[in-house]
Amino acid sequence: MEFKEYQHVVKIDDPEVEGLLVGKCYIFPKIDGTNSSLWRENCYIRGGSRRRKLSLDNDNQGFINYIANDVPYAFGNFFDQHTDVRLYGEWLVPHTLKTYRDDAWRKFYVFDVTISTPDGELYVPYDEYKVWLDEFDIDYIPPIRIITNPTHEDLMRCVQLNTFLIKEDSGVGEGIVIKNYNFVNRYGRITWGKIVTNEFKDKHYKDMGAPERDVTLLEKELVDKFLDQPIVDKVYANILIENKQYDDEKGYYIDPPFNSRWIPQLLNTVYYEFVREEIWSMVKYIEKERYRAIDFKSLKQHSFNKVREYYPQLFRRNNEN
Repeated sequence: MEFKEYQHVVKIDDPEVEGLLVGKCYIFPKIDGTNSSLWRENCYIRGGSRRRKLSLDNDNQGFINYIANDVPYAFGNFFDQHTDVRLYGEWLVPHTLKTYRDDAWRKFYVFDVTISTPDGELYVPYDEYKVWLDEFDIDYIPPIRIITNPTHEDLMRCVQLNTFLIKEDSGVGEGIVIKNYNFVNRYGRITWGKIVTNEFKDKHYKDMGAPERDVTLLEKELVDKFLDQPIVDKVYANILIENKQYDDEKGYYIDPPFNSRWIPQLLNTVYYEFVREEIWSMVKYIEKERYRAIDFKSLKQHSFNKVREYYPQLFRRNNEN
């Protein structure tokens, strides 16, 4: 593995994360340190900052020295078992926010974990990597809340609940980061959203877990009722037909294996066919049931989620062994 920059986290109203709030969302505290990463390369633990690979001679505020001298065994043992994993986190050194507890400084707090696969690096969900990190007593940032279909009010409430690592009676942290591990944006990328506040108790969330809340949406109900698997099967088959390959030895065209690059086409075409074929049925349904108007952005993301349910093998990580 080599150095890899962490993804850009965008504001929650950015078009890059349109649809992020549809489904199960993990709301994490955003802490104000310096972005860092760790991975194994040629049997050695390597570290990076946001933009570059680090070394003892070319460090970033003492991060590599900390990993090499203060906690080498925890990370060494971790990477012995998880050789294809990369840890992204925050090296908490004084930056803008100065209200963190005295015992919180100069520690590495993991906030994302990826695993290297033949299809590239894929994100590991929190519930899975939490178990990995707990085994080696590695610090990480636990979620404030886990909310299905969060509203703006839910998110702003979480901003005010972010007292992770903050001194008692010293306000709240820098903001929150919203992650939906089933979300893929319109460009086929996994992207997180954030809310930052100017008014920026951790152990409770880490030990007790985050409470879950479910909000039933009209758009999800419509997708569950009207988006049948035959629509998805038809689009899937057409994509394979469009990409048939001629076999010189056999003398005829053969269907290729489904390529992950075609996933955005699959998702968007299913949504188009779904709306085209079922819009009248949906309109009659909501008029009969006296529901509000359809939010088509939400409907689109729920249709994406339904494709995942019908074809989970296209989205499954290749690390299940």
